Amino acid sequence: NAVFGVHIKGTSMINTDPKLIIEDIPDNSFVLLNPNVSVSDLNKTIVVASINNEVICKYLLIEQDGVHFYSLNREEHAEDDRFAKTPNEYRIIGKVVKIIKLNGNFIVVGFILIALVLFALIYQ
Repeated sequence: NAVFGVHIKGTSMINTDPKLIIEDIPDNSFVLLNPNVSVSDLNKTIVVASINNEVICKYLLIEQDGVHFYSLNREEHAEDDRFAKTPNEYRIIGKVVKIIKLNGNFIVVGFILIALVLFALIYQ
């Protein structure tokens, strides 16, 4: 159940690891999020989260030492990774449930935003 969307900028979520079977999120994409999820259900998924007053879109991995937020583009964006030891250090905004690759078509963005607003108003 996607409730709202976020515009994604940058190339950190373009998958450069052939072993990781996960869809790319190219620059200028739009993602639909489901905010109604628990952290325990998010391991090995792509999320939008807030950490250190920054909103990020990353691959979430839960490990014994805490929660890791990884870029899929390990070759160029490993320095963009984030880590949180405790749950009070981050907030999950939502799990990515749909990726809309815009390829620079900003007219489509407008229609998507209108559709999302209407969807949110109808299904509140």
